[in-house]
Amino acid sequence: MSDNSDNEGKGPSKRVRLTNALDIAKMKVDRLMERVDKPIILPESRRNKEAKVRAPTDFVRNVQGSSAGAGSGEFHVYRNLRRKEFARLKAMDVKDKMEKDKSEYEQRIDAARLAEEQKTAKRRQKRRKRNVKGRKGAGKNADAESGSESEKDEKEEGDEKQ
Repeated sequence: MSDNSDNEGKGPSKRVRLTNALDIAKMKVDRLMERVDKPIILPESRRNKEAKVRAPTDFVRNVQGSSAGAGSGEFHVYRNLRRKEFARLKAMDVKDKMEKDKSEYEQRIDAARLAEEQKTAKRRQKRRKRNVKGRKGAGKNADAESGSESEKDEKEEGDEKQ
C-alpha cells in the first residue's frame, strides 16, 4: 500500500515495453502531449546554418624566428594555420556563390513576370479588338450581348488601373 500512496498524484507507473518503432513514436508523442503549454524547440539543420567567415588575425602568435631551422612542432602549427585559412577562403567562396545564384534566380523570376505581363497585355488588346468588331458588325441582338460584355471589360480595365 505504501507504493500506491507514493504514486497517487503521478498516475500509473507501469513500465511499458517498447517492441517496435511505432510504440517508440507513440510514446514520444504522448510525452509531448502531456504538457501542451511547453514550447517545443526544434534544432536547426546543418544545411541552414551559414558558415561563419572570420577575418584573418592581425596578430600572429606563432612567428618563427630567423634561426636556422624550425623545430619539429612548427610543422603542425603551420599546417593548422594553413587549414584555417583555406577553410575561411572556401566559406567566402560558398557565400559569394550563394549570393550570385540568388541574384540570378531573382532576375529570371523578374524576366518571366515581365514576359507574362506583356503576353497578358497582348491578349487583352486582342479581346478588346474582337469586342469592338463584334459591336460594329452585328445587329441589335449582338449589340445587346456584346454591350454587356464590353461593360464588363470596361469595369475590369478600371479595376486593373486602380
